[in-house]
Amino acid sequence: MQFGFIFSLLFAIFVAVFAVMNSDVVTIQFLWKEYQLSQSVVILISATFGALVTFFISLFSKMKYGMKSRENKNKISGLEKNIKGLEEANKNYEIEIERLKLKLEHAKTQQMAPVNISKDENTKKEDL
Repeated sequence: MQFGFIFSLLFAIFVAVFAVMNSDVVTIQFLWKEYQLSQSVVILISATFGALVTFFISLFSKMKYGMKSRENKNKISGLEKNIKGLEEANKNYEIEIERLKLKLEHAKTQQMAPVNISKDENTKKEDL
């Protein structure tokens, strides 16, 4: 930013010195009319017009950049919300996995527990 300002200031000084050194009267024809002006005035008007055109073109570019930047910020915000939702879902799934692992371990320990079968129970099974 500072470099651009310094460059613009130096260029403006250069144009002003150039204009003062070329101060002869010239005839300008514009829109079917003739004007008698100092060449320095013509140079300063041309430089000012060029600066204004450049300013408006850069302003348009900055506005376009600002809109794109705002759009990207909104997109990032939406993606961050999506990430938070996915992290929460992942956390819930991890809790569910741990719960199911405990349930599986409990089922395995219940299945491996020794079963005492009395003779009465054997006879009942044989009768069926």
